[in-house]
Amino acid sequence: MTEENRKEILNVINNKEFLKKFNIAEKDIFKAIKIGLDEFQELQKEINKEKIQGTSFEELFKKFQGQNEEFKKENGSQRYFDLNYKSIFVTIYEDIENDKYEVEKASVYFYPDNITDNPLTYLFILDLSEPFDLSEFANYMEDDIAQELLKNYYSKVENIEDTYMIAYVLEAGSDFGVKYIRKAEFNNENLQHIFNEGKDMFNGVDCSKFKIAIFNKNNNQYITSYSPDKSNFNRKYDFKEICKNIKKYNYPQNYNLKDRIYWERLCNNQIQEKCLANNFKSFDEIPDIKHNIKINSKYRLLNKEVLFEDGIIIEGNIINAYISLDGFQVEKSFGLKELNYDSEYYDVYFNYDFKNKSCEIEVVCVSDTERKYYTYLPKEDEASELIRQLDEYCKSIEGKTLEDIIKEEQEREQE
Repeated sequence: MTEENRKEILNVINNKEFLKKFNIAEKDIFKAIKIGLDEFQELQKEINKEKIQGTSFEELFKKFQGQNEEFKKENGSQRYFDLNYKSIFVTIYEDIENDKYEVEKASVYFYPDNITDNPLTYLFILDLSEPFDLSEFANYMEDDIAQELLKNYYSKVENIEDTYMIAYVLEAGSDFGVKYIRKAEFNNENLQHIFNEGKDMFNGVDCSKFKIAIFNKNNNQYITSYSPDKSNFNRKYDFKEICKNIKKYNYPQNYNLKDRIYWERLCNNQIQEKCLANNFKSFDEIPDIKHNIKINSKYRLLNKEVLFEDGIIIEGNIINAYISLDGFQVEKSFGLKELNYDSEYYDVYFNYDFKNKSCEIEVVCVSDTERKYYTYLPKEDEASELIRQLDEYCKSIEGKTLEDIIKEEQEREQE
């Protein structure tokens, strides 16, 4: 909303003597705005209809009982006339270039004809050419008025692809948690990256809150937020569940508007605090989630260097196992030069897709402020050896072969 519009409305709301004199409540002011906005749209439709029917500008003036007409065109000026239409006072002009009649948006006079019987001057002059966001005035309105007036601001998101997310940690004792904030389009792949990063923080003692906020990509409109708990991180991703939340809060009839506005302000304040902690001047400077970077290596992993630890995790068709490699081994094997060994480290994972008989090694460079993801696709003989060693590891910790575990997982999914 423009500053001038804000001042116009606040001047009336804060003029208690004016409100008392004409027996108008604060909520009535917004009823007048709603009525005026509806009448503005109604009038534009009416003059559009007249133009289609071939009504001349002079005939339009007479039919709508206009005033203050100016029909002479000098130096390319537009023809216009003023009009009292129900509770608004506007200017109608002829747009020669686009061959249409327009209701001027820049200066619309709003009268209180429909909220009081007492005759009085106009309430305010509003500029409707800029986005008209009344969310900051929601506390002055009744719920039904607020719902109607703000429906354009809280617009319906037709597709999940029209959204993006910002993930951040609210409270943490480590520098990484304090500074952590990420931005990305909202999709399965990016959500998985968010969860991978969040696992490290959420499962540790330093971080107590991890949050994902969803926004409309077109107008930065806040939609909803999502706070994973520890059980969520044990799944591949929670994309479907979060999509349900978006749909729930995406439609005005499904949410309490005042609560929605409260959470929006709270969430934006939290994100702004994170931006300040990182010296970001705006949301635009929040770093994007890093996608996996494919790497090649001339060096082949030796059997003695691969040591699986911490059990296995099965997510969908993927068996995931942690490989214990120190930083020097990782950089030697994969040609990376990332670490400041005082405070940074690598995590290495072996992912085996038993359905598609493919595998990869994922290397995560963990620093104080970010995660970088690298993917290495083992050569055929390396892949065979890694799978063989994974089989031996499964026998040692599960008492079952890799084939037995896969068969049990497939049977479980069919149940």
